Amino acid sequence: MRILYHHRTQAEDAQGIHIYEILRAFRELGHEVKEVALVPAENGPHTSARNKPKGGGWSIVSRMVPSVVYELMEMAYNPIGYLKLRRAIRSFRPDFLYERYSLYTACGIWAARRAGLPLILEINAPLALEQERAGKLTFKRFARRAERWIASHASRAIVVSTPMKRILEELGVPSERLAVICNGVDPEQFSGKGSGDTVRERYGLADRPVLGFVGWVREWHGLAELARGMGSWTGAMGEAALLVVGDGPARPAIEKAAEQAGVADRVQVTGPVPRAEMADHIAAFDVALQPAATPYASPMKVFEYLAMGKPVVACRQKNLEEILTQGRDALFFEPGDWADLARAARDLLSDEARLRRMSDAARKTIFDRNYLWRENAARAVALAEVSSAGS
Repeated sequence: MRILYHHRTQAEDAQGIHIYEILRAFRELGHEVKEVALVPAENGPHTSARNKPKGGGWSIVSRMVPSVVYELMEMAYNPIGYLKLRRAIRSFRPDFLYERYSLYTACGIWAARRAGLPLILEINAPLALEQERAGKLTFKRFARRAERWIASHASRAIVVSTPMKRILEELGVPSERLAVICNGVDPEQFSGKGSGDTVRERYGLADRPVLGFVGWVREWHGLAELARGMGSWTGAMGEAALLVVGDGPARPAIEKAAEQAGVADRVQVTGPVPRAEMADHIAAFDVALQPAATPYASPMKVFEYLAMGKPVVACRQKNLEEILTQGRDALFFEPGDWADLARAARDLLSDEARLRRMSDAARKTIFDRNYLWRENAARAVALAEVSSAGS
């Protein structure tokens, strides 16, 4: 099939990785894809640092201008996007449009309807709700109505979690329009191979059990609290280290807590790491941590942990329970209970047979449950085919 992929993002950080992986997956399945975007992801962030904040000109503008001006700029993209899409449709003649949702962006639906094409909309977050909670939304009622209209008028909307689906249903989007497809992973890039010894040696963690976290770390991840308690750990946890692969506003608090607890040599924060080195860093973990998550997200790091054969200690919330299975590939702890997190990690590190068994199961989960970018792309094509046949 011929697929026109439209997005209005900077193609950076996790969003850029998602775009790049889906583009690649479509092509690996034999489809021809053309990207229409302000910032193309063709050369993708797969070579740049994954765990860093979004930057670039548009991001700088969004921070500098008043929210009302930024919202008007978002709306003003529609005639630009519509013309770009119309030109691409005439020259490329796609079988369907695939669009990554952005707030106020209705031009994909307009262009698809004009051409009589299905549009598959990928929704990764309830952006009106997010921006309103962050105090960045001026036209609150209009934004909610726009989000409902866009999601309701796509041929089908892909959402990344069941909690995300519930939010849209409560907004008024028909349930039959929504399909839940969690994020995925490239099992070749994250192959589960490699010992991680080089990374352990680089950070002085050789011969220690390693608890690992990947991402842009914030205070609500609770890693400063975890580091603060490490001085009192005993038994299997007595020599355990914490490796934070990334950076973020919580880094100073983590490092200060480690110093105060007398465990600075056991707590390492790497700073941003190139995407190409991510698998090597995860290979250095014995146990991976997902201490908190946005309640409707589908964290890509979790799929990368699993693909690398790392059992996950995760907070108990619905979107993570949708991905992980207690006792098979994960142990859950009560959200915000950092002592409970340490207890779950200790249960794994103190039982080598269980750790090995859950490590094997983690990798197997990826294939048993089809947490693969290629599978996600195939499901999107199937949705488009059904929509085309029904039109």
